[in-house]
Amino acid sequence: MEELTWTFAQDFVVTFQSTSTELSTRLESLRSSGSVTPDDLQKASQDVSKLSKELTDATGRLPSYDQRQCVLQLQTLERKVNDLQLSTNKPKFSFKRKAVQGAPTPMADTETQNVHKQPTSDKASSVPVPAPSDVMSIQSLSHRYLDTGFWSPSENRSELSISSIENCIVNLLPRADQELSLSAVHVAQLSDSILLLPQIKGSMLLHNIKNCVIVASCHQFRMHDSFAVDVYLNISSNPIIETSNNIRFSPYPDTLRDLLPHSNLQLLAPNSQHLAVRDFSHIRATPSPHWRALPEELRVTDWSNAVRDVGQVDSVLARLLPDKAS
Repeated sequence: MEELTWTFAQDFVVTFQSTSTELSTRLESLRSSGSVTPDDLQKASQDVSKLSKELTDATGRLPSYDQRQCVLQLQTLERKVNDLQLSTNKPKFSFKRKAVQGAPTPMADTETQNVHKQPTSDKASSVPVPAPSDVMSIQSLSHRYLDTGFWSPSENRSELSISSIENCIVNLLPRADQELSLSAVHVAQLSDSILLLPQIKGSMLLHNIKNCVIVASCHQFRMHDSFAVDVYLNISSNPIIETSNNIRFSPYPDTLRDLLPHSNLQLLAPNSQHLAVRDFSHIRATPSPHWRALPEELRVTDWSNAVRDVGQVDSVLARLLPDKAS
């Protein structure tokens, strides 16, 4: 059942984003034309309403991160229809919103300004948005070393969102006195960086990863639009890549396995499927040219400078990151 839900979620998000993009393009074209008919507005309103209903029907079957992204896209479409409506002074096609009741959740105090909870939206939608307090966000960092020091033991975050990181080492392996439990991790716009993650009980979704090293243990793994990435992975299902190239897979490093708390060790898959990769951009019987096994002689064996802050992030990255041209 869990695998069916995962497949549904992935298919739904791809279809939703495609439809959303088409609608957005059409609305922009109407706005630029300067000539919008009542029929144009009615058709756009109906299509956005249909998309809203589809998202509502999918509620509960989507990871909360994906649902939030779909909600944001839907809100943008609704705003564009409203703008068109205002420009033609025909209010019968406008969308109406209700204000969110209650005050927004305040941002948590952390040691790092760019590590925080997701803020609550000031607009309500017809589609319920998962509670933002469940998500830890790390974003907009450059030339930094970050570890789990910012993660308060009292915080119970089930999901992690990482975005807009470059030339960083992000070491989220739990210390011996920490219990980090994540159900999902979402990574986007990561470049020239090393990412070490704790055990992920559910899915890991990656978008636009360039020249990076990823170390993770998860149940489901999917990568989009990425290039030159070395993935050290423990996984119980087939990893999936799409529109990606020069991706190299390797087993989870033994030296890092030894650093994991016992609770994390118990969750590692005994028979990892890290080389059973499915490439959705190469639906053929022949081997995919977009990924390969990372040769043993090219694997990182000394992780000591990546798991502690030695004050030389750039030099560590220069030694451990993959060769972009390899």
